Amino acid sequence: MQATKILIIDDEKEICLLLTKYFESANFTVSCAYNGLDGVATQKIFKADIILLDMRMPGISGMEALIAIKNLGPVCVICVSAVKEIDIVEECLKNGASSYMFKPIILEELMAEVKACQIKLEK
Repeated sequence: MQATKILIIDDEKEICLLLTKYFESANFTVSCAYNGLDGVATQKIFKADIILLDMRMPGISGMEALIAIKNLGPVCVICVSAVKEIDIVEECLKNGASSYMFKPIILEELMAEVKACQIKLEK
């Protein structure tokens, strides 16, 4: 069975590095992009199964990236952001995000969301 592919889209490189090490140690294949435009372009090539998407980034917003990514095809998107505005959370879910998690990230909770996405993808 092929490893689940995760794309991390976040302008905070330290977060990308931390999450890459965490998920690679759990046998996931990981790629990173540091803004929304690069994230959409990377998804076209990498074809991640699961995307961890920040909301506030330079260039296009996380919301714009979410819509563009969902238009590329089926993928499980977990929004991971410090933005705690209920209307943003609702809009993300309306636009196809599987879940929305607040920073600071609790790695065990994030892994649980990723595992939930894996279960959805297997169906």
